[in-house]
Amino acid sequence: MSDDEEPRIRDQGVISYVGVLIDSAVSFIGLLFFSNTLGPSGIGDFYSILSIISVVSFPAAGIGQAIQKRGSEHGDQPGRYLGAGLIIAVAYVALVSVVVGLVGTTGFGGFTTAQVVASLCVLTARVVFILVNDSYRAHGKTGFAAVADNMLGITETIIQTIFILIGFEVFGLLLGTAVATGSAVVIHLSVTEVWPQSPSRETFQSLVTFAQWTTATTGLNTIYDRLPVLVLTAFSSSTIVGYYTAANRLLVLGSHVGGSLAPTLMVRASGRKVDEAPKQQLRDLRVTLRFVSIIAVPMAFGATVLSEELILILFGFSGGTALLTGLSVYHIVNTADTVTSAFVEGINQPEYAFRATIAAIGGRVIFIAITFPFLGAVGVVASVVSSHLLRVGVLHVLLRMEIGSISPPIGAGYQLVAGSIMTGIIIGITIYLKIESILPLTIVVSIGAIIYVTALIAIDKQLRQIVVDIFQEIRLPL
Repeated sequence: MSDDEEPRIRDQGVISYVGVLIDSAVSFIGLLFFSNTLGPSGIGDFYSILSIISVVSFPAAGIGQAIQKRGSEHGDQPGRYLGAGLIIAVAYVALVSVVVGLVGTTGFGGFTTAQVVASLCVLTARVVFILVNDSYRAHGKTGFAAVADNMLGITETIIQTIFILIGFEVFGLLLGTAVATGSAVVIHLSVTEVWPQSPSRETFQSLVTFAQWTTATTGLNTIYDRLPVLVLTAFSSSTIVGYYTAANRLLVLGSHVGGSLAPTLMVRASGRKVDEAPKQQLRDLRVTLRFVSIIAVPMAFGATVLSEELILILFGFSGGTALLTGLSVYHIVNTADTVTSAFVEGINQPEYAFRATIAAIGGRVIFIAITFPFLGAVGVVASVVSSHLLRVGVLHVLLRMEIGSISPPIGAGYQLVAGSIMTGIIIGITIYLKIESILPLTIVVSIGAIIYVTALIAIDKQLRQIVVDIFQEIRLPL
């Protein structure tokens, strides 16, 4: 990695995560409002519908990853691959719309016609936005592409809030998502440096060759990710789905670190020469794994200690504390999985992610089948954690067979130590301070964050140096 490339990669990662922080803050405030307005049942209905949309829209994500890969290779023009991807995506959305129209003659189960129409609008807008934004990532602007995604999230929350205040309830959440995403597509196309171009036959072949793996993997990943909500929707109640979703959204900020770094890591790995030594190829992944759980670890400790207070005070209902604790472990594992998957795609081995997903989804189905009848939603969470550990393990075994082993990241050990120090002090504070409202909760969480950051910087020498470098060298390249 050259002296010029390292700051540039770091800058894009920092830009990405700053955008994620702002987006997450606004989205979380919106979630609190929606939860307290609609209750766990309404939130459960909304996220059940979103889970179905995500499963249906999986080809777009796979094609988008292929655009990132092919468009970042050898100076190729991302616009050609964007044009090819849009042609495929439009044909797919048209097919889905026809199928939904035919199914509509027999009804939509528990969903209203208005909700289904709004869902189709969400699907169409989301598919186009994914491809447009991923083509911008292929252009090297991974940080700014993430900012565009973050701005969509912020706008979406604002518009959804307006529709909820009008009284549209769950339909308002869907309509807000559709309007915000459609607007984001128009704005993105008006300012992006990557415009759709007419693809050649070779472009189609190149895109499809890579996309056959990424689309299959993305489809399985989507089912894999959404399976817990789909199972709870089908065999439990919307209230339980609401508990699960609230707990998951409370912790998702920890996983955002991996989501912010993954595109940069993938483009970086893709840009390396194929004949570079394995040690050089693995360097970027090792460095990323060292810091990727830096937020997820303290959130897991905090969620365990303050689970009841967080759920009751923030969301306005009791229940789901065990889900919160279990999902906090999942988000730690998920950070490692996100960046490792991006790396294997960057080194042109997308089949590794496919094989790992096959193993993990099989494990998740088996684990859920065993645990759900006895433990209910808690069994689903235990299955989520176990199957994700299996997925990460398979990925690392395949990488070791191909280019060498990846040593356990020592940074995670420092984070666990800092998190333990933070937890001990928080427990001591809660003995004397009763947490019954948002103010004392905010105070305790803020104290915990300060203690964690201070302890981590004190014991992690490399992190101290990175903090100094960021403040001294950060720049925002346009």
